[in-house]
Amino acid sequence: MRANELLRFNGVPDCATKDQWKEWYELARRSPPLYGFCTDCTPQYQKKMIADKRCRFPGIKFRVVYDEQDKPNTHKIDRKGGIEGYLPRVYIDEVDDGC
Repeated sequence: MRANELLRFNGVPDCATKDQWKEWYELARRSPPLYGFCTDCTPQYQKKMIADKRCRFPGIKFRVVYDEQDKPNTHKIDRKGGIEGYLPRVYIDEVDDGC
C-alpha cells in the first residue's frame, strides 16, 4: 500500500472541520503535500488531537526542512524553514503523486 493510500479519508477527518478540510483540499490541489492531509499537520496540533482522541495517525513524525540554499545551524525553525510530516519507514518512491 502506498503512503497516500494509507492516509486517505472517506469524508472529513475527525481532527478537522468541514471548512478546514475543504480549504486544505483546494490548496493541496495546487501544491500537493508529500503524503496527504496528515503530513500537513503540525506537532502542536497533532498533540492536541491525540489528547482529544481525534488523531487517526499518531505515528506521523515531523522534521524541519530548509530551502536548498539555507544551511541549518540550529534546530529551531527560522523564516526560511518549515515543518513537514512524514511516515517513518515509508520512502519517497512509494508515494503516488495523487492527492
